[in-house]
Amino acid sequence: MTTTRDRVEQYVLDYFHRQWPSATDGTSLADDLGLDAYDIYDIGRHLRGWRGASYTPSEFAACAKVKDIVTLIFQKVHVAEG
Repeated sequence: MTTTRDRVEQYVLDYFHRQWPSATDGTSLADDLGLDAYDIYDIGRHLRGWRGASYTPSEFAACAKVKDIVTLIFQKVHVAEG
């Protein structure tokens, strides 16, 4: 059975694999991908609203790794599905 967290992780990884095929949940957004805060915020704009998830730009820009994005969206989905 696929969990909500598994679906969120797949959604985020699918997004990243379009541009960075080797990205994993441990990939560093700044060190490995060379992204700055604006780039990370822009990714957040593309990923926002998944299944009712809502987060602020600063919450998203604070993510350092792909797994941080997964965790943020997962937490927000749980609140939305509450």
